[in-house]
Amino acid sequence: MNLELLKLTLPILLSNWIYAIQSFVILLSVSGLGNNVIAGVGFASTLVWLLYGIDELVYSGIAVLTASNLGEGKRVGRFVFYGMFLSTIISLPVYLFGEELLSSFLTLFNVKGRALEAAINFVEPIVLLLPIVLTTNSLNAVFNGAGKTKELFYGSLLVFTLNIALLPILVPKLGEKGAGWSVAVSESAASLYYLSKALKSLDLNPFKDLKFSFKEIGEIVRVGFPAGVEETISSLSYNVFTGLVAICGTQALAAFQIGLKVEGIAAAVGFSLLDASIPFIGQARGEILKLRLKELVKTSVKIGVIVGALLILLSYPVLLLFNVESEVKRLSFFYLLIAGISEPSFILSMALTGTLRALKKTEVEATVNVVSFWLLRIAPSWAVLKFLKSPLVPWGFMGGETILRSLILLRTVRRYLS
Repeated sequence: MNLELLKLTLPILLSNWIYAIQSFVILLSVSGLGNNVIAGVGFASTLVWLLYGIDELVYSGIAVLTASNLGEGKRVGRFVFYGMFLSTIISLPVYLFGEELLSSFLTLFNVKGRALEAAINFVEPIVLLLPIVLTTNSLNAVFNGAGKTKELFYGSLLVFTLNIALLPILVPKLGEKGAGWSVAVSESAASLYYLSKALKSLDLNPFKDLKFSFKEIGEIVRVGFPAGVEETISSLSYNVFTGLVAICGTQALAAFQIGLKVEGIAAAVGFSLLDASIPFIGQARGEILKLRLKELVKTSVKIGVIVGALLILLSYPVLLLFNVESEVKRLSFFYLLIAGISEPSFILSMALTGTLRALKKTEVEATVNVVSFWLLRIAPSWAVLKFLKSPLVPWGFMGGETILRSLILLRTVRRYLS
């Protein structure tokens, strides 16, 4: 395994693990409120990721251009300002009209009654602080592109600590809305941390790189736009996929949300390699670039096999922590079994997605990921569910699509570097 890649990945992985555990604990904290609340809060969490998906336009553009500018020996402090400016603009429509938009959106995906109420209650505080929350995300992108992944870990640790401290205080009093406030406040606090670190950094201090160029703003949007579109469509697609699971009943939806939170601890490895591959590949040139790609693929596959095996072995003991019906636990276990088998392919796909972004081929990876998701996962799931209403149908197609997508991405990357 490549040590340089692992050094970049480990702090990001620890950060992502913290977020995955945080999501797990949030769902655990509301599990005593019933299946409908679990389903609602779980679905609402995917809506939060939809908001992050829209902001991926900023995140990817900032991270990629920060990495490439540093690779050319240039200052990058101005990207702190650019990120804050763009994220604030993106957040305004949701900030102003969020509750109405989210309520209509959730209704489209078979979320109703108490589950709908729980989802709205959870998301409402996050929407109120959304401009600050997305600013945190853009600052995160600057540190990621600069390869300062240790700072990302410490920022994530701050968010986790504050969130976990607030949950037992707010949830008993406010229910699922208290869980939403714990997320909103802790994420907002991280923006102050990242700003303080940027001001102390020679490379990232925005006041030592005072510049505002609409040409560079345009370049950020150009590079990040395909990734932003991809993440937005992917998030919407995942909500459609979740809606297909919801067709199978509240128990299936609750089991899916629990399974996602448990799997999130394993999936964090893939997202970490996606982020780490941007500076790892983006700052390399020539033959070193090709060598790094080989190392990235080998490392991703090896790690994926280990993570998938651990997910399968440890899933059932972890599910015992949830205060839910036995049928919900049983369905969650089947989901995690399928996820564990396909985990090596998922982790490889994430690493290759990051590689294509680093190569500024964001429109290529966006097309592959979106088309694969709809053509190989959603379409066949929808067709078969008409005759067989079982959550194993969409979950089975999920596993198959993940494996095929990793092979398509691998062939695509090799073609661009041949």
